[in-house]
Order: sequence, then structure tokens, then C-alpha cells
Amino acid sequence: MLEQDQLNELWIAFKELGQAGITMNHYELAESCGEVCNDPQVWKEFLMEQTVSDYINSEFSILQSTELSKLIKDVSKSRSVGQAQLVNALLKLKEDKKVKSGPAFIYTYIPLSYEQEECTNVQKLDNDPFLKRSDNE
Repeated sequence: MLEQDQLNELWIAFKELGQAGITMNHYELAESCGEVCNDPQVWKEFLMEQTVSDYINSEFSILQSTELSKLIKDVSKSRSVGQAQLVNALLKLKEDKKVKSGPAFIYTYIPLSYEQEECTNVQKLDNDPFLKRSDNE
């Protein structure tokens, strides 16, 4: 784990790289910022820090949205099928990034044993309590 002083030094060097730093891997960062740290493993730890990872994802998302907007603006001036396909692919990537949150329920049917069926405090259900029923039934 990185110490706070080293993390701060790496942050400063990383941010000085600007947009180029966001797309660099740990080997490239070690080469570009050798005066701060030339060890790729240290840069790998830096990139795996949650705050750094969140920052990179946020910046990358902004850059991707901006470039997509530029492409969409220019697509009417172009007759390139490739550009239209690229816009379509980027839109799909943007859709896939939407985080689906909320609870996930997984339930299954487990038959009761003979002893469980005979217990007085066990309630046996004959239908699925989670299944949505229409009003016509």
C-alpha cells in the first residue's frame, strides 16, 4: 500500500500529464514520470487506488461524451459509413456504462422435508408470492 506522501507525489505527476495521463498504463507512467518514480509496480498500485480509479473513470467518461458530441455534430457533414458506425458504437458503450443499482433478490424452490411439513410453525405456499398477476385472473 502506498504511503500518503508518495501517493500525493504520484497524483501531482499524474495530473501534470493532463489528458495523456488518463490513457497511460503503469509502464508508460513509469517511463514518462521517471523523475518521480520509475517503478511500474508502484504506478500499478497507484492506478488501482479507488480514488485514482474513480477519477480516471470520471475523466474518461467526460472525454468520451465530449468526443461523441463532436462526432454527432459533424456526422451530418460526412458521408462516411465508418463515422456513423463509430457514433453508434460509442452510443452503445455509453448505454452499457449506466450503473444499474438496487437490491437483487434470488429465490428458489426447496422442497420441505417430512419433518418440516409436519411442523406447526411452517407455512407451505402453493404459489409464487413474487409473481405479478394481472387483474383479469
